[in-house]
Amino acid sequence: MNMSNITGWAKSHPWTTGAVVIGGGLTFILLSGWFTGGDSSSSGAVVSGGPTDAQVAAQSQISGAQIAAQVANYQTGAELEVAKLQAGLASKLGEWDFATAMASLASGTQVALADIQSQNSMFTIQNQTAKDIAQIQSSIESKYIEADTTKTIAQINSNDKTISSIIALNTPAPPPKQTVTDWAGYLKSNPDVGNEWSTNAFDDAPFGGNAINFAQWHYNTYGVAEGRALPTYSV
Repeated sequence: MNMSNITGWAKSHPWTTGAVVIGGGLTFILLSGWFTGGDSSSSGAVVSGGPTDAQVAAQSQISGAQIAAQVANYQTGAELEVAKLQAGLASKLGEWDFATAMASLASGTQVALADIQSQNSMFTIQNQTAKDIAQIQSSIESKYIEADTTKTIAQINSNDKTISSIIALNTPAPPPKQTVTDWAGYLKSNPDVGNEWSTNAFDDAPFGGNAINFAQWHYNTYGVAEGRALPTYSV
């Protein structure tokens, strides 16, 4: 393993690297103190009798066990810190995922609202179109009804004229009017003649007391020659 790989691994595992460095330093310090003490003891053992080889071996085992325990503790602490970092990272990722989900939900909600508004607009347009079509149909029906009514009225008028013509053809013409002489009117329009009749009251023949007979006699005898008008009326 080259130095660049060791450096990369140390950057990727900072807590484990720290634990190893600390444990190695403590081991070095303990071993250095033990060897220094051993040399002094050996020197003393030559003079006054130092520890035996069995004692030295036992002390080395105890020191190694203590160092291993300390290293294990440091490694456990490093693993705990790494676990905390991982948990924090997972929490952050969860927050990020939640924020992303909320953003996605908001975006989806906006899209859904836009879709609903679009559908409402289409529904409004369809309703308005249906109303317009209904109004156009109603207007067309009204025009047809008016046209039919006009035709019907024209047909009725035509039938009335036809009926009137038939009645006129089948109705006999009235008899021609006749002109009748108004002898009573002759007496009224000629007061002198009327006064003559009233004063004399001709009762003898040929009048027989009849004013009409007198008027006829007077007109035929005097009136025509005198140019008196003879009133008439139609019957």
